[in-house]
Amino acid sequence: YCLEVTSPGIGRELKRKEHFKKMSGRDIIINLYKAVDGIKKYEGTLLGCSEDGDISITSNGRILSFAKKDISKIKLNEDV
Repeated sequence: YCLEVTSPGIGRELKRKEHFKKMSGRDIIINLYKAVDGIKKYEGTLLGCSEDGDISITSNGRILSFAKKDISKIKLNEDV
C-alpha cells in the first residue's frame, strides 16, 4: 500500500468568504463567465469580499469589483 497525503496548495480555488478574508492583500486571478471590456481574465490584489459575495481587487492602479454570479473561478496567482 502507498499512502499519499496532499494539501490543496497555492493553486487552489478560493470559494468561501473565509478564504477571501484570509487571502486579503494577496495577488489573485479572476476568471469570468462573460468578458467585461473585452477581458475574461483579471489579475490583481484582493481587497476583500462583500457580504453578498462580490469581490474587489486593485489592478493597474484601479479598483475593480465583480459580482459573485459573474465569476467562474478565483485562485491565487502562483507567478508572483
